[in-house]
Amino acid sequence: MLVEYNPLRSPPLDVVSQGTRRILRYLANLEYSERTASLDLSALALEAVPLIVCRQTALTELKLFRNRIPVLPIKLQRLTSLTRLVISDNRLVEIPNFLHRFSMLRGFHADDNELTACPDTIAALTGLDELRLSGNHLDEVPNGISRLTGLLLLDLSRNRIAHLAPSIMAVFKVCEVLRLSDNHLERLPPEIERMSQVMREPQLNCMRLPSPA
Repeated sequence: MLVEYNPLRSPPLDVVSQGTRRILRYLANLEYSERTASLDLSALALEAVPLIVCRQTALTELKLFRNRIPVLPIKLQRLTSLTRLVISDNRLVEIPNFLHRFSMLRGFHADDNELTACPDTIAALTGLDELRLSGNHLDEVPNGISRLTGLLLLDLSRNRIAHLAPSIMAVFKVCEVLRLSDNHLERLPPEIERMSQVMREPQLNCMRLPSPA
């Protein structure tokens, strides 16, 4: 039997190895996404983004959380209609520079990965109102965030941030929810302390303080 050169929807081996239930769920969610423009491939033990995802250019929402994905393929930049991208709880080591191609993005979740930095190109996502980068290895607030003055929720908790640059204060002022807990901050600037009094959900405490000498 010859089946070459057909757009087959065979699940990746990561899914096939988990048995019939996972295979059926994978295929059902692909079919559902054609009607809803929302694709959920979370918790499937994926080690890479399936290439078929990169062909679904009408997607507005893509959920890939709780997998084992270390990198986002460059072909993913074709999904220029995305308004929400969830890549939380993976093994992502970097955020690709092509992120700015998602000009309609409003929510980006990349918490609980292995990130040490965030590209300055994130500044181009001027419509972003929710950014979650908690549980990574960031030692500073990414520079590009200082230009995202429409953010309503910014989660940078559980990182290694030890300093807050003055340029970031403009973003902090517009946030309704700001999470900086469990970092390496020794003290907060007075502006942050004042802002926490009017925020809907500030989480600025629980900072790691230096151990006594």
